[in-house]
Amino acid sequence: MLSMNKNTERKDKLIIGKKQVIKGLAENKFCKILIASDNDSHFNDELIKKCELHNTDYEISSNKKELGSLCNIEVPCGVIGIEK
Repeated sequence: MLSMNKNTERKDKLIIGKKQVIKGLAENKFCKILIASDNDSHFNDELIKKCELHNTDYEISSNKKELGSLCNIEVPCGVIGIEK
């Protein structure tokens, strides 16, 4: 289970969803990306490659339901970007 830490305590610094996260990676906006472990492998592979390309830390943990809860949304979420 994903633990809350100083990077995830401020909800206003969380960017939700693949399109927004990929855009933010290209703009070097994130200190870390959280990726749900239950995404399909193609989805995660693409995100991991983008993180590595832009030298951004990432963590594969939790699941989509827990990431959604972390963002206070009622739907599953496959990826979250934590802004710097």
